[in-house]
Amino acid sequence: MPALLPIRFRTELARQFHRTITNTTNVLSEDRNTLTPLDTVLFEYTASASQITFTGVDDNAKTLSYTPGRIEVYVNGGKISSGNYSALNGTSVVFSSPLALNDIVTIIKMNILVYPNPSDYYHVFLGRTTPWYNNVVSTPQDTRSEDSETKRNIIAVKKVQPSDTALLIPRINWTTDTIYSSYLDDENFSSNEFYVMNTSYRIYKCIYSPGTPSVVQPTQTTAGPFNLSDGYYWQLMYEVPAAERIRFLTDDFIPVRFYATSTTFDHNGIVDEIILGTERGSGYVTPPTVLILGDGQGATATASLSGGEISSVTVTNAGQGYTFAVVQFLGGGGSGAVAEASLRSSDLPITVNQDVASYAISAGGGINFIEVVNGGTGYLAATTEIEIKGDGTGAEAAASVVNGVVTSVTITDRGKGYTYVELVVTGAGANASLRAVIEPQGGHGSNLPQELFARVVAISVNIEDVLSDFFLDNDFRQIGLVKNIKNFNETEIFSASTGNACYVVEVPSVNQYSVDDVVLTNTGGEYVVVNKTATTIFLLAIIDSISASSVLNNETTGVGALSITSIDVPEISTKTGDVIYVRNIAPVTRQVGQVEQIKLYFSF
Repeated sequence: MPALLPIRFRTELARQFHRTITNTTNVLSEDRNTLTPLDTVLFEYTASASQITFTGVDDNAKTLSYTPGRIEVYVNGGKISSGNYSALNGTSVVFSSPLALNDIVTIIKMNILVYPNPSDYYHVFLGRTTPWYNNVVSTPQDTRSEDSETKRNIIAVKKVQPSDTALLIPRINWTTDTIYSSYLDDENFSSNEFYVMNTSYRIYKCIYSPGTPSVVQPTQTTAGPFNLSDGYYWQLMYEVPAAERIRFLTDDFIPVRFYATSTTFDHNGIVDEIILGTERGSGYVTPPTVLILGDGQGATATASLSGGEISSVTVTNAGQGYTFAVVQFLGGGGSGAVAEASLRSSDLPITVNQDVASYAISAGGGINFIEVVNGGTGYLAATTEIEIKGDGTGAEAAASVVNGVVTSVTITDRGKGYTYVELVVTGAGANASLRAVIEPQGGHGSNLPQELFARVVAISVNIEDVLSDFFLDNDFRQIGLVKNIKNFNETEIFSASTGNACYVVEVPSVNQYSVDDVVLTNTGGEYVVVNKTATTIFLLAIIDSISASSVLNNETTGVGALSITSIDVPEISTKTGDVIYVRNIAPVTRQVGQVEQIKLYFSF
């Protein structure tokens, strides 16, 4: 049985995969907004000098309780990596390092029905610190044993945020003296060059091609079709935003996103506005600091006062990647103000793309072009008219007649909502035949991935040297994508932004260890030293059997009977999850000031 729509099917597969990666398949962002932050609980503690454990009743008489793995922790408004505290028993949070006097600790407990949501979670990972056999990079094999080995070698993971992904189309640069194809609704354009990108990173669809070389570059920013002196008609589809060019634009691909129909998925989770509640506080002398706490990053806001109350809150940076956000006011001499963050479920388009989206909505299903199939004979210019029949409304057109032959048709109103059109040439004359080219139902630019046959999904994740879960002063030889890796206790899917797979072991002397040493325990455990600090070593398990009472033996150096001062377990379990993609590479050494940009491409 032949495949009826292979290109569109592949496009749909890419879109479905993109939906899954961006974590928006089952729970829409607007659903999350109705549940959060109302179903979250916020605990606040003021630290005493050198305090590390926070438990029991907080500053507002609320008793701390949570589900392990479903909290976010902040100190003075800064988010704390889960590797810097322990939160396993549901009633206390223990920091790795003591806090200072009067530090403000904020603990956000997420409702179990809200976060993590039931969708899948994807994390990019770095792995394998040990050399390849004979230093020859091997080719990954799709076997069960290699899958297990790959997971055992994972050092750390970083969650793929919606803004880390994009659908891609082949890059076609406008080039002078090139013949481009007209957009026709009865042709398969899976391989034709019917769109271009100009030097300003704007994408145009060729509405009509005269069949001669294009010599005038399309540059207009207005919505709707326009014609140029070389006979080509173009229509602006999309301008690639600057941030997208940096992350996803390559010599081979152009990133595209939804705009006119973006409410379903393809969002960045930005903070749209801060909504004050009825309780606006009192006693504020200076505007308090506005803290926006959540699973995204970068959102900031400022508060204004009137009579000691907060009168308004202005978002100064919308941030990105939020599926929930909680607003907290800090300082200013007052108290009691309450506000909520309203999240936008789609990117905030630049003006050009907003105009294109608006036009697409208003003009969807219009008649794009009327082609003269047969000009007929005997027509009189004064009496020849075009009668338009179809399932849309408003279209009007006029015929041009030369020596009794219909030579062209001018559309005076494109109409809207057509899927089917019949064209009848009236008046004296015979045998004229016309065909209407109808634009997509949503309008040109309403669904770029589908219209331009996006069949590649890109993931671009940066690993910065400030991420505590990604160690410096060591190398890695594998990168990849893992789906639904679980927390260390394997009780639930790991959903935090970053996590590592190493035991954090404080020892009396780190001088007994070097990176890549193999360490054994007296209970049969086997580990690799991934990193070390002044007092701590980080151990990646090969055979997992270790506790605070274990005795260590450095098999590499032969030094034995080494004790442990304290130990913290990993954040993730490398026995879980599905490895979707893995690439073996030559060793990359992580250093201060270095950022690894991990780019993965999935073609359908």
